[in-house]
Amino acid sequence: MKLRSKKVLSMDFDTRSIKMAEGIFKKGKLNIEATFLLDLPEGVYEDGYINDKNLLSEIMDSFLRLNNIKTDNIVAVVNSSDILTRDIIIPSVGEDEIEGILKYKIADYIPIDPEDYIVQYINEGVFMENGNEKLKLFIVAMPKTLAKQHFDLLRDLDLKPRILDFQSNAIRKFLSFNETIEKNSIIKEKTIASINVEFATTNLTILKDEAIEISRNIPLGIKNILENVDVNLNLTEREILDSIFSFKKSDKSSLTEEENLEITGALNNLLSRLFDSLEMVFRYYSSQEQNNKIDLIILQGSIADVDDIKERFENYLNIKTLSINSLNGLLDKNLDIYSNAIGSLIRGESI
Repeated sequence: MKLRSKKVLSMDFDTRSIKMAEGIFKKGKLNIEATFLLDLPEGVYEDGYINDKNLLSEIMDSFLRLNNIKTDNIVAVVNSSDILTRDIIIPSVGEDEIEGILKYKIADYIPIDPEDYIVQYINEGVFMENGNEKLKLFIVAMPKTLAKQHFDLLRDLDLKPRILDFQSNAIRKFLSFNETIEKNSIIKEKTIASINVEFATTNLTILKDEAIEISRNIPLGIKNILENVDVNLNLTEREILDSIFSFKKSDKSSLTEEENLEITGALNNLLSRLFDSLEMVFRYYSSQEQNNKIDLIILQGSIADVDDIKERFENYLNIKTLSINSLNGLLDKNLDIYSNAIGSLIRGESI
């Protein structure tokens, strides 16, 4: 499938939005021509599944026409609690034999019915174990129903879906492509925990030597803030989100002190629960091997714009925390939002 010299539109699907990046990846160079954000209404899309195909198709068709988006080569980026991942170790064999092992023995590694899943892998390299050559694979098992929903949706829009990528793999490619991400902070040769707080869930990806070590969906997200704000205040969802994601604290002056305190309390509650969940995964990761240690946290998504958020992560988890605001030195304040979509424009091993 030759997409290297063609313009591609990447779509990163989330419960309440689709982040899009349009560009070309050719001869190791990435040219991003445009980015777009499509907000979705409640109930249309949830946990990687399309609940209302007709409405979502109408919304996307209108958005593509309104923004004069004509690129039809599509890479879709998805995430779901139903997507299963594993690191597995097998004897060192050729690519053809890997396919055979995964086809006939995948149930030995992941408790699934192979008939219900599409199983793909990332080859993470050969190593020696007790004098024998072994191969490490990162396995991704995606429900066929989930994949079919997205391909059918895109084809109904007269688009050409080429690849269905996985969020953790998209951020892996994005960070592997970059030498620095914030104020020339070098990220190469570091073990990174990428944290993407989305509407319904938080995606945690731990990367070491440009390989995925852990991919986890934590069932905490922005919706937990909305649910914990007192309904008697009669605040709209937009008012709450604007308050949370203001770049300057002075922007919150349109709300009363009581309203701001209520929103701050809901945010603090989310962060407290999220920190505890992250710390548990970090402890598990550190216990697996003696040298397993998180060097750096990288925040993705709009959560990176919350006041003092990096300092709060650093203070609680005691790990240096950065946000994504540059692509190999090119500054762009929106990169943290579009990092998954941009990562899937980069050709490499895809799921």
